[in-house]
Amino acid sequence: MQQFQITLKNEKRILYKRIALLIIFINIVFLLYAACFSQIRNIQFRSITLLVFLLIVFLLQRYFKKSKYEFGLYPYFFFIMMFWINVESFWVAGAMLFFNILHTMATRKLIVGVSKTNISWPSVFPKKVQWAALNNILLKDNLLTVDFKNDKLVQQYIDETTIAVNEAEFNDFCRQQLSTKSS
Repeated sequence: MQQFQITLKNEKRILYKRIALLIIFINIVFLLYAACFSQIRNIQFRSITLLVFLLIVFLLQRYFKKSKYEFGLYPYFFFIMMFWINVESFWVAGAMLFFNILHTMATRKLIVGVSKTNISWPSVFPKKVQWAALNNILLKDNLLTVDFKNDKLVQQYIDETTIAVNEAEFNDFCRQQLSTKSS
């Protein structure tokens, strides 16, 4: 069964990563403040311990950069979340979990799957689009254009760094699927 996978370009990925880094940085500043000025020894000890863990994660991240073992910002969020749970600030831990989920959803790879039965479109909850709901789908000059029958038009650039899709083969396949599903 012929099938295509096209990775869409996530143009705001860098912005989302910077926002996540800002949230982590704010937590690190708070941890430094708590380690230096907290009157409660337990919180001082936990803050220093977490700062050491975060430093180790940072060093490991630099060591494994550009390798198959590369990891993102998830360990930072996890350790900061565990700290907030440990000091019984559950609402802050919940906020950190929420930011981690948002970061994960915003920076994931956006993959469009095109098969004979349907098109899977990446969104918060992936959608299955049937061929009968489309007027046309076209890939030209790294721009994927999807024209729906309800007059909705979606245009998205594809990521050139991933596996290239043969435009002519893809467009012929889509034209064939559209003609068989409309008749």
